[in-house]
Amino acid sequence: MKLTFVIPSQAKSKIVPIYLRLRDGTNTDIKVNTGILIAKSNWNNKQGGKIKLRSDFKEKDSYKDKLEGLLNFTASAISLRTDEPLTKDWLKKVTEAFQTGKSSAKEVDTLYKYIGDFI
Repeated sequence: MKLTFVIPSQAKSKIVPIYLRLRDGTNTDIKVNTGILIAKSNWNNKQGGKIKLRSDFKEKDSYKDKLEGLLNFTASAISLRTDEPLTKDWLKKVTEAFQTGKSSAKEVDTLYKYIGDFI
């Protein structure tokens, strides 16, 4: 299983969205929009989807931290899932949970249920 970041190579805009790509063998190849935008000039698809370390790109550390956090969060969610299949909807939920600061979509539902049962 491999997680990488890509940007659309054919995009004409100078600012493009970063996509999270999940590949698992030949059967699974899923891409979802992370909601993070970046200038094409600050991205290198050839290096496996990495931020260019340019001195004039002041926010590179912020982008790097955010993408590493999303990558770790997604890898953790993949390892914690039980019988749930890897689908585009599932991956989208995971990226949305990361963006909103929830620990994971599944854990949030479980926590609310637990609190409701407890009260």
